[in-house]
Amino acid sequence: HDFNGGGILAVGETAAPDLTVTIKNNVVSSDAEGTNNLVVEEGTDPTVSGNIVSGVGDYGIIILAPTGSITGNTFLGSQIGIELAADGASVTSNNIYGAVTYGIDVSATALKKSIVENNTIRTVKSPASDDSDGIGIELRCNHISSSQVHSNTIMDSFDGYGDAPAGFTGSNTYVGLFFDVDNGSCAGGSVSGKAKAVARPK
Repeated sequence: HDFNGGGILAVGETAAPDLTVTIKNNVVSSDAEGTNNLVVEEGTDPTVSGNIVSGVGDYGIIILAPTGSITGNTFLGSQIGIELAADGASVTSNNIYGAVTYGIDVSATALKKSIVENNTIRTVKSPASDDSDGIGIELRCNHISSSQVHSNTIMDSFDGYGDAPAGFTGSNTYVGLFFDVDNGSCAGGSVSGKAKAVARPK
């Protein structure tokens, strides 16, 4: 806690992983914007599990590693819970509560190795909003297969999946959303799976 950059930072020295690192069972809490709780850079083969990450920082975790496993962690708060910025690591069975913008941001331009599955994301909303206005999993119109991003549970957000590529569906659980899958801003896409007009949990 009380750090001004990253809570835990792992970085190797070569593009291919030359650092095998286990980050396990830590409690990390950021208290200022512009900070990152966990960072696994390129050159690492990380196993990140059982951590409790909280606070108001930009990211719960940033993943730039070309391999590894991010599983069984709990992320509370942060602008973005999990940032998957490079293809390779698996993101599975994490709990993400109270993110501001995105629960998970899949900013890697294409996924060929990574999987994002069995994560639970609840209540993505900005502090100024009375209702959930964020996105469970942001896909950025990237080339991503439903076979690699699926079986996630997304609750109390505006969109379950934001900027999904055309044809993206996946097998997921959605509760209290305006739209399950939104690919309206992607070329040739449309907003799909509009939620029924029922009371939304607060």
